[in-house]
Amino acid sequence: GASEIRPPLKPNSELRKIKPGELIKTTPNGIERTQLFKQVISARCTLQDFYGALAETYMTEDGQTFGDFRKEMGKRLARKFPIEADMVVGVPRSGLQPAVGYSEESGIPINQVIRKREEVRTYISPTVEETHRLVNEVYEIPQQKRKEIKGKRIICLEDSIIKGSTVGGYPLGTDFDSPLKMSLGFAGLLKEAGAAEIHVVLPMPKFTEGCDGGYVVRKNQIVSLFKQPDGSYIELTSEQVAKKLGVDSVNYATIEDVKDLYEDYFGNREAGCMACVGEKHPLKRIA
Repeated sequence: GASEIRPPLKPNSELRKIKPGELIKTTPNGIERTQLFKQVISARCTLQDFYGALAETYMTEDGQTFGDFRKEMGKRLARKFPIEADMVVGVPRSGLQPAVGYSEESGIPINQVIRKREEVRTYISPTVEETHRLVNEVYEIPQQKRKEIKGKRIICLEDSIIKGSTVGGYPLGTDFDSPLKMSLGFAGLLKEAGAAEIHVVLPMPKFTEGCDGGYVVRKNQIVSLFKQPDGSYIELTSEQVAKKLGVDSVNYATIEDVKDLYEDYFGNREAGCMACVGEKHPLKRIA
């Protein structure tokens, strides 16, 4: 998709995003631009900004990339969550840039002890079970790195926690505070290598709703929610999510944190769709 491709730029070429509601046509006489819809609601996908888009892809017309955006959030999270630790680790791939920002701001060294055996998007699997299987196959800690982990307090930067599989997984249908797992995840790998503490820091706020805008997010798969017998959901606290995933803490950015970053980048606090984390759906913003 377009989010995975960085366009080649020739000298003196113009870089400009297509405006919401704008039609671009390439004709023998040049490029024609037509504004089809006058009233538009701009709603970037926040999950795309922190997870889906390739880090090297341009995000703004002045040449800022998605990686720059994520790194800046990592710096802000270091100020928000000043955790005492021995190393910072970015969960490949979308956690790498926030980890660099967190490390630079906190002064805690980054040590990339986790790697992917292959480039697979584990999240977009249609079922939780398939996601668990892929996570178990894809992530690893190289043998030569294991001795660097033993006894260490580790901060892991990940883009978000939705199903919980990449962190450590969870068993469907069990009590909401059960520490059992269906997938090892990066937390399990670090524990096996002897990590003393594991703290997870996230640029995305806590998920509380599914997504109907392009990502496969079903409400009954969200690890931070517990479905009761009557069909209603309980939102778990950060401490309960941490217990469920078997880590020492889970630290979420807030909706306001993301809005602050959007305002600095785009001059618009309402630039993103964050319906999945509890904000009003973009379609409901239209009068």
